[in-house]
Amino acid sequence: MYSAILLKCITKLQNERSPSSIYHLLKGKRSSQTIQDAKAYGLSPFFGIYKTLSKKQFQNSLSILQKENLITWLDDDQLMITEAGRISLQTDMEESPELDWLDGFNVHHIAPQFWLRLLLWIQTGSNLLKDESHFIPVHDQWESVDWVRQFYRNKKKDLEGHFTNLYQELYSLLKLHRSFHADIVVSRLTGYKKIGLSKQQIAEKWKLPIEDVEMYIQSSIHFIVNKVCQNQSEFPALLAFIPEKLKQLPLTDSAAKTYYWLKQGYSIEHIAKKRRLKINTIQDHLIEITYVDSSFSIDSYVAKEDKEMINRTIDELNTKRLKVIKDHLPDSVSYFMIRMVMAKNYQ
Repeated sequence: MYSAILLKCITKLQNERSPSSIYHLLKGKRSSQTIQDAKAYGLSPFFGIYKTLSKKQFQNSLSILQKENLITWLDDDQLMITEAGRISLQTDMEESPELDWLDGFNVHHIAPQFWLRLLLWIQTGSNLLKDESHFIPVHDQWESVDWVRQFYRNKKKDLEGHFTNLYQELYSLLKLHRSFHADIVVSRLTGYKKIGLSKQQIAEKWKLPIEDVEMYIQSSIHFIVNKVCQNQSEFPALLAFIPEKLKQLPLTDSAAKTYYWLKQGYSIEHIAKKRRLKINTIQDHLIEITYVDSSFSIDSYVAKEDKEMINRTIDELNTKRLKVIKDHLPDSVSYFMIRMVMAKNYQ
């Protein structure tokens, strides 16, 4: 599954971006360039789906794909998928419906917290239902711990009823998984006198690469989060675990602050001075805002004539490489203007 994602990324990037751009994409790097890559190349589902991926892991994965003759290196340090790679990708796409469940760009900012809350709550509640208050928490992430404490105060009067509802909702969603995929998810859960398996243990049990284990878990989390959000009345118990961030635009904190001042009518220059940041940094924030907020207008930054000229050039050159596009435009058209137009095009 993980190798299919890498092959998909390599195919979509069309030799226009370096392998490191894929790494940053999977990690969910909050830079305007990585966000642009995700949107412009149709790779949004994979944004931030593997936050724990190490550089060494990533490089090893590419080496394996090369040894299996699924990819090849070009002279300019670019990757290209081989015919064998295309066949492998097609097969994986047909055999792994879970790939379509990934929705990284839209849920990467809430999925981890949702999962941490759920893991800790299932462990806590199942132990307390058996009058067992002494256990080692599955994790000590402070935000989730605080949330679970508060949640328990609200649910302790009818803990059994809540867990019955939670079980039924989870069961109905896991029934939509392939059986081994559901087993992988359930095996991660820790409860009363039951210790969840580590990802390494799951990999050994199902004879899977540990990267595949991560992708199966992530695809399930994304699937559950989206199903719950789309059908809130059907999943009230699970809905409670969705972080409030869902209601916010998936912006970095710094970009969100810039957006606040933009809404107050401040110019780019004024915001840069007020926040003691470079103008380029504020411009990066505007690119990020444009990608995630379809209601944001770029008319104040790019004239209609320039917008049309940029779009014509992009269409004629059939590329997303900024330098190539810039070289075919008048000096009066800046990189910032090109990026704003591209951001609006690929929202």
